[in-house]
Amino acid sequence: MTGPQKAAALMLTIGKETAAKVLADLPEQEQEQVVAAISQLDMVERQEQQLLMDEVLVSMRAQQFAVRGSREYAHELLSEFHPPQEVERILDRLVENAASTPFLFARDHEPKQVAQALANESPQLVALVLSHFPAGFAASVLAGIAPEKQGAVALRLARTEAPTPEMVSVAERVLNDALGASNRNERAVKRGGVKDLAAILNSSDRQTEKTILGLLSVADEDLAQETRSLMFVFEDLSRLSGPDLEKVVGEVDPGELSMALKGVRADLQAAVLSAVSERIRAAVEDELSLEQPKRRADVERAQAKIVARALELDESGEIIIQRTADADVVV
Repeated sequence: MTGPQKAAALMLTIGKETAAKVLADLPEQEQEQVVAAISQLDMVERQEQQLLMDEVLVSMRAQQFAVRGSREYAHELLSEFHPPQEVERILDRLVENAASTPFLFARDHEPKQVAQALANESPQLVALVLSHFPAGFAASVLAGIAPEKQGAVALRLARTEAPTPEMVSVAERVLNDALGASNRNERAVKRGGVKDLAAILNSSDRQTEKTILGLLSVADEDLAQETRSLMFVFEDLSRLSGPDLEKVVGEVDPGELSMALKGVRADLQAAVLSAVSERIRAAVEDELSLEQPKRRADVERAQAKIVARALELDESGEIIIQRTADADVVV
């Protein structure tokens, strides 16, 4: 799990009131990352909740570890909540996790500092580094990269395959040297690709997004289209305002709309149907009530048409698809 995903799972574990207090103390950027992760998080199993609480307990006492003998204090703390035979296993796992996150040291720095450290590096190396950051942090770093270089970085990020451990190790040494951070031995994890690029652009400001997508279109139009399609999916219709949603689905054929709504969440169905006329709503509800099985490919094709319309309207400025980093949207 990424940092924001862990925080999101923790928010769900500790309850709404406590979670609200914790969120209130976070910087705005981190608030947005955590809230976005909460909205996308699936069910958190009880075992995962316990593992997260273990990790938090150890982290909360990090300073005392240094004074009282790190592992010993962690052992003492965890022994209050777990039987002895589990404590060592938990500690080993936490230590391994802490040592297996590539470029973790870089997150102790401001995104602007990381961007400056990468300023003279190749687009390929920059892309490899960004692919290991949480989307919000990566977006902030990318925004600090020279505009004429952003497109090349985005192109390589979209085409990134699993790096070898050696490649990650070299990139870490380069960034460590530039930031003055201590070296770490990290393992490679499979990151990068179109999905990561889409997530980063979703967390970018609109100007950065448009610049990069424009440059990406010139280099590889198919790749640019694939990236756009992953930046906004059918479930994201719930992010639109009422008037904007009406513009997207208001004139969709009832048969096409009922096909697209087959099997989607009840709240999304309700939101979409509230944005169409009573006549269309009645026709769609009648069709959905029949509960006739539909081919997944047909459902996805109908959803893709509606998503394409939403992206066209956003591009023309007729609607606003709000991004994570949008701070200038007038409501």
